[in-house]
Amino acid sequence: MSRNTPTIIGEIARAYIVTGHSDEETLKVVKRTYPNSKTSLACIRYYRSQLRGEGHPVPTSGEAKKIFRLPLASRQVSQLRARGCGHG
Repeated sequence: MSRNTPTIIGEIARAYIVTGHSDEETLKVVKRTYPNSKTSLACIRYYRSQLRGEGHPVPTSGEAKKIFRLPLASRQVSQLRARGCGHG
């Protein structure tokens, strides 16, 4: 993994959370994209909490399991990986 991998993982996690995915769904995507990452449910919960602290209207993970969510195009994830930098 590159030096920027944690940042990219954070961007991916935040993108999935904002589009209404649960913590478990978000973790599956991160692990599928970065199978050797040390990302855990606690990390995903941290990103959800961080987003709420920034004022984003994200549902709880439990609420996310019950609501319709917008799909996040795999192309967007690929662009995040290709860019190799950002914030998370």
